[in-house]
Amino acid sequence: MKKLVFRFDIDTHKCIRDGVPNLLALAAEFQTGFSFFLNPGKAVSVAESLKETIFHKSQEGQADCMSARQKLGLADYAAAAVINPSLIKYKGVIRRLYASGSELGIHGGRNHAVWHKHAGEWKEQKVRNEIAWALGQIRNVIPQYQPKGFASPGWNSPAQLEKVLAEYGFLYCADYRCKGERNVFKQGKHLAYLGVNLLGEPHGVAFFESCRVRGFLEQDIIGMALDSIDRNEVTVIYDHPYYAGTKELSCIRKIMELVKKRQDTQIVTLEKLL
Repeated sequence: MKKLVFRFDIDTHKCIRDGVPNLLALAAEFQTGFSFFLNPGKAVSVAESLKETIFHKSQEGQADCMSARQKLGLADYAAAAVINPSLIKYKGVIRRLYASGSELGIHGGRNHAVWHKHAGEWKEQKVRNEIAWALGQIRNVIPQYQPKGFASPGWNSPAQLEKVLAEYGFLYCADYRCKGERNVFKQGKHLAYLGVNLLGEPHGVAFFESCRVRGFLEQDIIGMALDSIDRNEVTVIYDHPYYAGTKELSCIRKIMELVKKRQDTQIVTLEKLL
């Protein structure tokens, strides 16, 4: 039986406020689940934003990636930059996600942008502190929470991440970009890695977003998904709820409807895949 996984990283307030409820409703309608990875801290680092503005070209200039302002809209872009709310405040949505048929993993620690930029430089104790903090934040909302999966912001894996995740009871890490390879699974020293093979490369950006930036129509995107299912035993699609869960629901629905008609393909979470 072939498998299709939808993976969504929750890294802004718009993700969890708008996109996640829409996606949970869609998954429930099809009696299946998606894999969500929640950053329980803040989305933006003002210090990093200033440094990027002064010293570096923003990654928003990449040809396969929309700007944050395009994806969030002006009001939510301003809220993310100025108010910068911690995502753990959306307790009702988090509890609903946990109680659903979807999977709730962790996506970084105190600050998404800081992990994205600097986690590769961190010592083991810093990594342990970040993971412990993230677990504590989610357990303040769901005391019995024990995650299975972890995904680093920006695919930026600290050297000791695998060891630390295993110590805290995680079963897999999702920091594996397959880049078109057929096998989305590889075994590490301490735990498994589950990868993504349908995303925008070479920069590892979200699938639907990168397709739209390149001018693809809905029928093209659906065709790419079905082609991957035909070629691979497992297809894992990567995106974010603030975009896919608000702008691409129709496209996701059509993919799910077509998969449902097939006798050889099942939509599952990464946890169930493992």
